[in-house]
Amino acid sequence: MEEIKKPKKPLIYYYVIVMAILLLVNFLLMPWVAQNRVQEVDYGTFISMTEEKQI
Repeated sequence: MEEIKKPKKPLIYYYVIVMAILLLVNFLLMPWVAQNRVQEVDYGTFISMTEEKQI
């Protein structure tokens, strides 16, 4: 008796799933990480920070 095998899904399905997950991470997680790193300062503070080598 021969074993009936299910047809394999093409790799394109797995590529689409991986790309969808990467897009979700890129649009949801990365802006949150970038927001925590950026600090807005005025020009005078920027100049003093560069003179003190804090940048």
